[in-house]
Amino acid sequence: METKDIFIPSREGMVMNAGGTELPREVVQGPMLLAHDFTDKLVDAAQALHDLMLGQKEEMWGMIDLYQRSLLAIYNAGRFGRAGGERGTMTITTMDQLRKVTVTTAKYESVTGSVMAAQALVNQVLEDITVDVNPNLRALVNNAFVRDEKTGNISVEKLKGLKGFELDHPLWPDAQRAIEDSIQTIGSRLQIRFYEREKSDLDWKQIPLQFSSL
Repeated sequence: METKDIFIPSREGMVMNAGGTELPREVVQGPMLLAHDFTDKLVDAAQALHDLMLGQKEEMWGMIDLYQRSLLAIYNAGRFGRAGGERGTMTITTMDQLRKVTVTTAKYESVTGSVMAAQALVNQVLEDITVDVNPNLRALVNNAFVRDEKTGNISVEKLKGLKGFELDHPLWPDAQRAIEDSIQTIGSRLQIRFYEREKSDLDWKQIPLQFSSL
């Protein structure tokens, strides 16, 4: 039962506990019923939102496909189709430059066992040029090979940052190559992003679609 300011759980009917036993709601403590009922309400709302977003996502990809087919048709290129029959990356905007849609490829990368060789080479380079080592580089090296406490993985981005440094040492090209070889692409997927801005000379603001960002 809902009043203007509070919700009072119904005492009618049954409720199932974690052991699979159905209990009369009238014998369950009020706070437990309250938590139970609100959990159900919130999860139902979340599932409905998930289903809505899934439907919208499918509709948006359909619009992307229609746009790309229509664009090819304008140039009589439709008969050639898209490369591999797949969606392409793109950026489109409104004529006033206040709205933008991008389709980009997001790569998923991981670090292979070759990182051991990269770390050994990098450490050797630093030992040889200890006197002239930039403190920032030393800190970058120390962090680049640290594994995440939760995942146990080495950061791909930190390794790429280390590889971008240029050092005057005969082993550094080998170290850079070892770093590059230790990063492998394990998959990719297309992503749609949406942007708006109030004036054409302002920075774009991405429209957040993650629940926690709203």
